[in-house]
Amino acid sequence: MPSVRMVTLSAVAALSMAGAAHANLVANGDFGTGDFTDWTLFTTSNGTIGTGPEPDVSSFNVTGGGAQNAATFNVGEVNFDGTEQGGGVSQTITTGAGLLDLSASIAAFKIAFNADAGLFSILVDGSTVASDDLGPINAGQTLRATLMGSIAVTAGTHDLEILVTRPYTTCGDGCTPNQYVTDITANIGGTVPEPASWVMMVVGTSLLGAALRRRRLATLAA
Repeated sequence: MPSVRMVTLSAVAALSMAGAAHANLVANGDFGTGDFTDWTLFTTSNGTIGTGPEPDVSSFNVTGGGAQNAATFNVGEVNFDGTEQGGGVSQTITTGAGLLDLSASIAAFKIAFNADAGLFSILVDGSTVASDDLGPINAGQTLRATLMGSIAVTAGTHDLEILVTRPYTTCGDGCTPNQYVTDITANIGGTVPEPASWVMMVVGTSLLGAALRRRRLATLAA
């Protein structure tokens, strides 16, 4: 039978592997490269994400804690029809099986009032995992929020999209609101060790408990 030390070390190793599953699976999620490296820009059928200088990566105080790199858009419809149009960025991520936890920091800014700052969404394989409609925005106002959501996934590759839309046409930087996205993360938070690892942990805990009981009984008998 394995010693208590050997089994306990195996249990610790299994727990360490489970913890490693929380590493961010998104490349360049903070746009630290200063550009859209590892991301693909896209637009909806009647949408735009800017006509210059957007889309771009710029420095903006997205979270309220200080300036940071962020994907910067100026989204809306190309031709007005009152539907949500725009676009964003996408990336293929590789995951294990489990519950995929996703988050992103978002913000919008406008120098004058506008009826819609933008609808921000996180999608995985075309399914919306989280969304936040920031609604109207006042002159000189910055609206901030955090998108958070989870979805069960199988092991393999998955399409991650950050989509920003508005049901109005855009008239360029400064005329309509700018939207900002950064700190995009994805990790498997619901991963559990393989069955064999669970067995080792349970056995390790049982043997350790038995050893402690024997030591206690020996102390009482002395």
